[in-house]
Amino acid sequence: MKGNAKDEPRQHRVLLPNVKLYPMKVDKYGAYIGMIVEIEGKKQQINDWRSSDSTHKPVVQYIDLTNDWKKEVVVFYTEGTGTGLSLGKVHIINPTNFKELKIESLDEIIKKHIQSKVEKYDDRVEVKEEDNRTPEESELIKLRKEIQRLLMENYILKQAALIIGRK
Repeated sequence: MKGNAKDEPRQHRVLLPNVKLYPMKVDKYGAYIGMIVEIEGKKQQINDWRSSDSTHKPVVQYIDLTNDWKKEVVVFYTEGTGTGLSLGKVHIINPTNFKELKIESLDEIIKKHIQSKVEKYDDRVEVKEEDNRTPEESELIKLRKEIQRLLMENYILKQAALIIGRK
């Protein structure tokens, strides 16, 4: 899609010097219907991205998520809201070819890492869950919790020493 001077007023937000996000259309509530991502002057229309309204503007970051020394474009927008909840969408774009990188859904992550079993008895229902952590991962979590506990204990002792020292 070629840009021209008429496109510039449609630009709702210049988020980074070399990355811009435009709505393809804005409805009467301020929701974006489709978006245009511009990276280093190249534009790509993405018809199925839709934000909910003008109070929740999309956010764009240009960071290296894959640790390959190359930055990716991360677009986060609110797809819907209601009764204190917001449904957000995240897209990660390769800036050289505009291909979207796959992100595991929450459901996929849970299925991969947590096993559950529901057993029904006459007087109760039991839900048992297990995580699929390796022993090393479990030990690392245990050690991190212990470090947190020790740091808190150290902080409390320092505060107590300050109080006792003032008396």
